[in-house]
Formats: sequence, C-alpha cells, structure tokens
Amino acid sequence: MRRLRRAIAASAIAALPLAAVMAVLPLHALAVQAPRQETTSAGSDARSREIAAAVVTCETGAAFPLDRKAIAPAIQFPELLSAGFDPAPIEALIRACTTARDAHPDDDRLRLMALRAEAAKPGTSPDRLVGALRALSLKGFAEADYLLYALHRLPVRDDEPEGHGIAREEAVDALLRAAKAGHQQALLDRLDEQRRGPLIRRDPAGAIATARALETLPPQGPKGGVSEAEARDLGTSLLATLILTTPGLDATTYAEGYRRLTAIRTVDPDALEWPLAAALRYGRGTGQDPAAARRLLEGAVADGRFQGAGMLGEMLVTGEGGPADGKRAIALLSQPKAGRSPGAAALLATLLTDNRFVGPDPNRAAATLAGSGDIDDAIRAVSLLSDYATPLPRPVVYLRRLEDAADAGEPGAARALAELRLSAHPAFRDETAGRAILIRLAASGDGDAAWRVAETQYGDLDGRSGRPFRRDGGPSDDAIRAMIDRGIATKDARAYLLYARLARRGTVYPQDDKAATSALISAANLGNVEAMVLLGDAYDQGLGIGKDPRERLRAWREAAKQGSLAARQKIASAFTFDGFDKLITLREGVSERVALHNNDLSGQFPGFSSAAAFAGLFSGGRAADAGTVALAGAVLDGFRLAPAGLEEGPLVETTRAMPEEIRLAMEAALVQQGFLKRAADGTFGPDGRDALRSWVEAKGPLADAAAPSAASPAGADALDPTTLARARDRIYAAVKSVRSREDRRTAVRGLNSLARYGDASARWALLVNYDDADFVRNNVTPAELTRYGLDILVARPAGMEKPDFEFVFALGTLLSAGEMGSFGTATLDAIRDDPRLQDPLALGGVLQALVFAPGACDAILEAARKSGVAGLGAEGCDEATKAALIGFAHVAGPAGVAASERRAGAAELAAIAGGP
Repeated sequence: MRRLRRAIAASAIAALPLAAVMAVLPLHALAVQAPRQETTSAGSDARSREIAAAVVTCETGAAFPLDRKAIAPAIQFPELLSAGFDPAPIEALIRACTTARDAHPDDDRLRLMALRAEAAKPGTSPDRLVGALRALSLKGFAEADYLLYALHRLPVRDDEPEGHGIAREEAVDALLRAAKAGHQQALLDRLDEQRRGPLIRRDPAGAIATARALETLPPQGPKGGVSEAEARDLGTSLLATLILTTPGLDATTYAEGYRRLTAIRTVDPDALEWPLAAALRYGRGTGQDPAAARRLLEGAVADGRFQGAGMLGEMLVTGEGGPADGKRAIALLSQPKAGRSPGAAALLATLLTDNRFVGPDPNRAAATLAGSGDIDDAIRAVSLLSDYATPLPRPVVYLRRLEDAADAGEPGAARALAELRLSAHPAFRDETAGRAILIRLAASGDGDAAWRVAETQYGDLDGRSGRPFRRDGGPSDDAIRAMIDRGIATKDARAYLLYARLARRGTVYPQDDKAATSALISAANLGNVEAMVLLGDAYDQGLGIGKDPRERLRAWREAAKQGSLAARQKIASAFTFDGFDKLITLREGVSERVALHNNDLSGQFPGFSSAAAFAGLFSGGRAADAGTVALAGAVLDGFRLAPAGLEEGPLVETTRAMPEEIRLAMEAALVQQGFLKRAADGTFGPDGRDALRSWVEAKGPLADAAAPSAASPAGADALDPTTLARARDRIYAAVKSVRSREDRRTAVRGLNSLARYGDASARWALLVNYDDADFVRNNVTPAELTRYGLDILVARPAGMEKPDFEFVFALGTLLSAGEMGSFGTATLDAIRDDPRLQDPLALGGVLQALVFAPGACDAILEAARKSGVAGLGAEGCDEATKAALIGFAHVAGPAGVAASERRAGAAELAAIAGGP
C-alpha cells in the first residue's frame, strides 16, 4: 500500500522530474507471456523472431489498463516511470515497443504502448506525443485519455508550449472520461483533484463518491492489474479518511466512517492515525476525546509519521487535549515532513504573522502559503506577496496553480489572481492580464470586481507628475461617474475613495483638492484603509485642508492598526522630521523602521531596504531626544518585531551600518541581561549575533501596545459630563466678567480647579500668563505649574504654539522666586505619576527643552539625589540621569500626587457646578 501511495503522489503532484519518480515494477521482473502468432512477408526467420520477442516485451512491459486483449497484468503509468536515474530499462522497453509498432503499423494497442514507454522516459518532450494520443483518445482508449491529463500536469520547459499543447479543459475532460471508464489511476487522480485541485474545483462529496468507486474498482484487464488490489484497499482507507476528516456530514455517515476505519487491517498505520484522531477530537462516529486524539498524533510524530501534524499543531496552539505550546507547534510545522499535512501550511503562516509566539515573519509566511499546494493557501498568499514582493523559488509553479484554480472556478481564486497581477511583485505584475480578469468577473455580475475595474481604469492616478492615462477596455467616464453617484447615495466607501482620487488629479472630474479631501474623510470614516492613508497624506501636504501633523498621524495610525503596510512606512519615515511636534513614538519611528528593513527582501520600501539608511535614522533629528541607550533598546525591539533580520547575512550588513555607539549600547544591554558573556566592545561579532538571537527567542514577540497616556479621572472621583460642563461654563463666564481684584482671584482659582482636574486649555491659560501676571502666580503653586507644563510638553495639544518656550519663561520666574527646589520635586513626582514621562523618547524631549531653562536641570538632579535615585549622571538632563529617573519611577511606583490633585479638582468643580 505504501508503494502504491508513492506512485499516486508521483502522478498527482506532476511537478517532479520524471526521473525522480519511484518505479514500483522493475521491467526485468515481468513474466514473459507466449507470443502472438506473427505473420511476415518475405522476411528472414531471424527478423521474425526479433519482432515476436519485441511484441512480447512490449505487451508485458507496457501493458495498459482496460485493454481487453492484454496478455499481462496492467501497469499504471506512474508504475511505468523509470526508477532512479538509470534510463537503460525504459530505453530497452522503448526499443521493443518501437520495433513492435513499426512491424504492425495498424495495431493501435502497440502504438499506445510505445507512446506510454516514450512518455515515461526522463527528458522526453511530451508535447510531440500529444497528437497521437488525441487520435487514440477518439478511438476510446481510456489510457490515452489519462495520458493527456498526465502530460498536461508535467513541468514545461522554456521551449515547450504551455501544458504541452493540452488545454486545461481538454485535460480535465480526458481525466473524467478515463475515470468514468474505471481507469485506476484516473480515479486516483480525480480523487486528488476533488480533494485539492487545482484543475477541478474541489468537491468533498465528489471525493467521497470517487473513493467508493475506487473501493469497487473493476479489473484493469483480463489479467487484472499489478496494483489493483492495493488500489481497492486504498479506496477503502481513503473512504473512511475522507468521511472522518470532512466537516458537516451527518451522524450516520460519520458512524459508517468510524466503522470502516476500525475494521481496516491492511493499511499502513500512518494512513489511519490522522482520521482516527479526527474522529476522537470531534466525536465523529465515536465518543469525543481530544486528549486521546492528541496522544495518538504525538505518538505518530514521535515515530516519524507527520500526516496529522497540522491537526496536532492546532491542538498545541489552543491547548486542546493537553497543555498549550505555540513554539513547539511552530517547530513541528516547520519540519519538511509536515509540509504536506492538511492544514499545516495555513496554521504555520498564521503563527508567523499573528505575533502570538514569535515576531511576524511575513515573507516566510508568504513562501509557506505559496508552496503548500492548497488552493486556499495560494489565495491567501496573494496579499502578502503583494505587500512584500516575496521572492519565490518557482514562481511559475505557484502562478500556474492559481491560474488553474481560477479556471476551475474555485471561490476567490480569480479575484486573487487579478490582484496578484496588479501588484508590484516583479514575478507576477501584468496589469493588462489583471484587468482582463477583473473585466470578465465584472461582466459576470461581480460588483466588487466592477469597482476594481473602475479604480484601475486610469494609470498613474496616484502620481504627482504627468497626466493620468486611460487604459484600454473598461467603463466609460460617464459610466464611472454614474457608478460613483450610485455608491455615494448608498454610503459606499469605495465611491468616495474613487471620486477623491479622480478629483485630486483632475481626471473624469475637474481638479478639486478640497472636494477630494472631503471625500477621503467620508471614506475613512466608513472604514476604508486606503482612504485613511491618503487622508494622512492630505493633512501632511495641505491638500484641500490645512496642514495638521496630529490629524495626519491619527489617520496613518488607524490605517496601520488595520494592517496597512504603507501607513507603517509613512509613520516611520516621518519620525526623523518630528522634532517640533514630537508626536511619533520610539517604537513607531525606530523599532518599526528596523522591522521594515528586516522584512524588505525585494527592495520594495525606498529608504528602508538599504542598510545605509540606518545612518540617517541615528544621526540627529528626533532620535536625539531618546539617547543612545533608548535607541539601542528600540533597535533590539525591532528584531522582535521582525525576526527575519536575524539571519546571518542580513544581520551582518545591518549591524555594520549602525553607528558604533548604538552597537556598543546593544551589546551592553545583552551583557547586562546575561546573553553575551564578554565585555561589550561594539564589534557585534558571531558571539554578539548569537546573543541577539538568543535574546529575541527568550523575549518573544513585542506585544502590541497603545501609546502611553496620562491617567484620566475615573471611579468615584470622576465628574459626570453634565456637572463638568456646568462648572466649566460658570468658570469661563467668570473669566469674561472680571471687574474687581476679587473677581479675578475667583476666576483664576476656577481655572486652576479645571487645570487640577486635567483640563488642557485651563493649564495652557495659566502657563502662558504665569511669568507676567502676579494674580496667576499668587493662586497657582510652583508644583502645580510644573505639572501643567510637563503635561503640555508631552501632550502638545493642537493650537498651543511654542509650549517649550512658554514653559522655559515660566521656569525663569520660578528661578527668580527661588522656587526651583519645588520644581525639581514636582518633576520627579510627575515622572512617577505620568506613564508618558516614563517613555525615554518623551522624557528626552522634555529634558532637551529644559536645558534652556537656567537651573532646571540642576534642580531635577538635586531632587533625585534627595530621593536616593541610583545611577544619576553628572547633569540633571543628561542621558544617564534620564535612564535613572525612569528606572526609579518603575521601582518606586506612582507618587500619588497627580491622583490627589485630580480628586481635589473634582471636588472643587462639583462645588462650583452645584453652587448658586
């Protein structure tokens, strides 16, 4: 049975060289039958004996299935394929069949045997056999039909026609005819196509029916077939397997499958463990027992049998039937023997992208899906291939499988093929072919495809120079406008997006940046990710709307959250120029940039793929706020985000391109955490690279994290919105109606109550007036002013111009009043209370601003010393002190001052709202 399955696999895959397929029937082992009576003209007796011997050799060595005149057991085509790389046996058979055929030119049987022998020889060009096989197919030879299918599946060289001149439809029809006639190998291949495709649309019910037909396989000739008994046994085991591994069947059918499976005694164990595990796992035909299923699969894998590896991987991930172990699941599914296990590739790709157990590795996931042979995996691979342009070892094999699946009508295959053709992947990009597929789909009523046709009607639509050009085919401009009008009427995000892109470029519609951006806002609000990216661009460039770095980042962040690679690139690129607004986090600007570099195998992302691009990242700009230690930590985290960069070649180039101080700080971190067993010297040699790999493995993937924010009022102390609004209205009314010193004092105290509660506008009003208004200074303490200023420096709310300068001016007033000690203590408390100030990039930006405030850094250093902070630097604003302050905040925990102030502010506001 194992031998037959190997032959089946050889035929079904049909992508291996003929010489690599295992033969199961040595030619020299065939029994020689009595020759037929031969008639000769005036030839010599020697020639007659030679021809007679050739006929016997051909009739016994190339006997084909369903031959009513056969004198030897039928040999299926995969069994005829030559073993190893020794062509001698098949060449001898070809000579014999050629002699027999030439001596009997009217004998179709000998002609078919000769064709079979030639097709089985490694290196034969199959397309030259096609004409003769078609002729024999018309005469009703099932083997000729089968060979048309088998030759279509063979690899094609550059000088050979696609499919060896056999169209997919012809190959499929020929296979179905042969299977209907009871041809053994045709039934096996039809079963494989019904299970996996790609030439025939997958059909689980049809596969079960074919397995029943294989179980009752008719004799393959008067003498039977060499392997037909094994084929019937295989039909029995496959029938049970298909029933128990197909979801959604009724209980009676599952009971039949389990009964059949447990009655089988003639099949190898690895053919039974997977379906039996499925029965136990899901309770199909027997009691549900996931633990027993898992033990069965574990035992099979331990013995080197991997057919159930995909199922075992699922159970390891979810902890079903035993403890969860995601990393072991990845290791199991990564083994070459597990690659053909049902579901293995899909699960491995999921684990390589979902950031649960290892950092995302999109290129490996794409290659895994593209190489699995499963149609659903091939379809799923398209989005990754489109994003990353992952190089594939045999792209033509993947493309042909997807094309075949699309031709067979597999759901989603045609659309996926179109998107692959429209992508930037150099091995697959063909806009004309992609649009042709979309146009056909649209004509068949696929509304989504119709939108894509309209979206791709004009080339260079998103360019900045030149005019967009109209592509051939597709809808007219009037039809596009009507389509957009209908979509806008039904709030379809695609309509707003397409209108925006056309209006932006003055194509189909008059050029109108304001209208285009307004449409992008509508599409983004409806959840369109592409619109979010383009809206961010509009805010960035001031297209039809005022420039707004905060709104730009908000749009890009939402798109990145939804999986947009383009948005991640834009955020990382903007980091260098974020020195004034200080909105982008260290993870977004550095770790993500390292990840983009690590994952860019094809040079898709300008500025990220080149190792030299790192020089610009670390030299000046926003990165300077973070300091060397924090930057090195962010780079290390980048490898957790993209472990593909840990491969030896890329890692050597990347580390070489980094500044020496970054390499030194990275090594120092690895030494401190026990992964590098020598003093850090910045060389990042083999031991340093190994230490980095071990560190990433130990740390695991970098968890998704929201941007840190200040604590907000909550719980019993939080004001309800109505009360807060009433208090605010009364306070601002008091501000506007000041007539006396007492009125002014009341107004400032009301603003301070809002500020204590967390109101940014009130905090800003107090800050900008502190240095030149004694009535503010008399009612706002230095500690309160410090907290308000630090909050504004970190949050940088919109509309608050030059907050750094305003805070420095206010601190000058504190210095003159001798209050810098209060400032230092309040700053230390704020760092402990506000998680945002525990981010090295945010705190670094604050300290950079405080350098210009005389006495500020010294005050921070003095307060830290009094609090016993360890590891302080020589100055209060240097990198060592910054790291020490953050470390102290983590260890000491919140000071509680901010929470106390919020409670006090809430009580004061409640009193204001409730008063007369």
